[in-house]
Amino acid sequence: MREYHPICSVLAPMRRFLCAAAMSMLVVAMPAKAHAQDQKTQPDAEKSFRPRTLDLLSIVDPDRDAVKGKWVMSDKKLVCQDQHFGPRVQIRYEPPEEYDFTIKFSQVKLRHSITAMLPNRNGGSFLWKVGVQNGNGYELMSKSGKWQGKAPGLLKANTMYTTVVQVRRDSVRCLLDGKELIGGPTDFKDLTIDGWYKMPDPGLVGVGCDDPTVFHAVLIKEISGPGRAREPDTSKKK
Repeated sequence: MREYHPICSVLAPMRRFLCAAAMSMLVVAMPAKAHAQDQKTQPDAEKSFRPRTLDLLSIVDPDRDAVKGKWVMSDKKLVCQDQHFGPRVQIRYEPPEEYDFTIKFSQVKLRHSITAMLPNRNGGSFLWKVGVQNGNGYELMSKSGKWQGKAPGLLKANTMYTTVVQVRRDSVRCLLDGKELIGGPTDFKDLTIDGWYKMPDPGLVGVGCDDPTVFHAVLIKEISGPGRAREPDTSKKK
């Protein structure tokens, strides 16, 4: 007959308890370790897009991309040599949802504005104008007419300025030399463009003027993701 030992009767349940506890800890630790590994590898698998700035003048060919007017490239600058009837150039680039569109420009004579034509997510394009009324006003063209203003002496002849249109998912801001002229929340349904600056392909960006103008730089800073440069359509001749 097996002798009953009080110490053995105590140790046996203790061993069972310790074994169960160890298994329980192992089960908890394994998912935690797997989760930690997932957290470590996730940034490598899903790297976030880093904003970048592109030189759009580097892909402009005035002979191919001019929609209206006489345009030339001179010393890496885009020069409009024409006036009246909305001289403009369409740039073969589709921007992402969020971006900053920058134009550096100067004019020998102030009369009408320089313009930026940008895609409207609701269809068509919308228009930013700075230097209207002999260099004294600006307008983000809208159906309501609320996005405009006056600033006497806003522009001066033979002076280079930088205007930026900051497009975000639910807002737009227009700046001149770092100062906001107009902007606010929008769903873009109110923003529009007139027939003078209508673009052949509203999905692309463009610049324009109505008097001789030097575009020293046209840049885009991609914010929400990469845009897309279009290959030229060689099947059509101007």
